[in-house]
Amino acid sequence: MKVLDELNGHENGVGCLDFAYNDLFTGSFDNHILCWDYAEINKRLKERAFMRCEDINSRRFEYFFKLLYGKKKKKKGKKGKKSAKK
Repeated sequence: MKVLDELNGHENGVGCLDFAYNDLFTGSFDNHILCWDYAEINKRLKERAFMRCEDINSRRFEYFFKLLYGKKKKKKGKKGKKSAKK
């Protein structure tokens, strides 16, 4: 199961939820009912998805530029002893 967003507000587990008038209402075992603005929740979800895409693109560009402009490592060969010819 993928969690899209976390709504913090209740001190105990949520027992019920309902949508009404573009709002989300949650009832909890802490004997409170909270009202959440559904438009704000959608805005947060879209922003989070946008940031996820931008993070992926940033990592792609970083990898591309590392390949393009990165320092090429010189191969280290074995240093052999020069043989003396007599």
